[in-house]
Amino acid sequence: MFNNLSDRATKNFAKKLRRAMTKQEKHLWYDFLQKYRCKWYKQKPIGKYITDFYCGHVKLIVELYGSQH
Repeated sequence: MFNNLSDRATKNFAKKLRRAMTKQEKHLWYDFLQKYRCKWYKQKPIGKYITDFYCGHVKLIVELYGSQH
């Protein structure tokens, strides 16, 4: 699996991505997911990947594609 250093680096990178959301990510988060009844997470690290949005209750990942990907 991954060592603690790469896990820490992934988590730190996810924090940076949360602070620098794209226009489309902000729109989806502030206009819908933030207020949705299930708990959603922004830029959630899962293994070596970072998802755009994640809901553990329904086991759903939402990825937005654009020029940044």
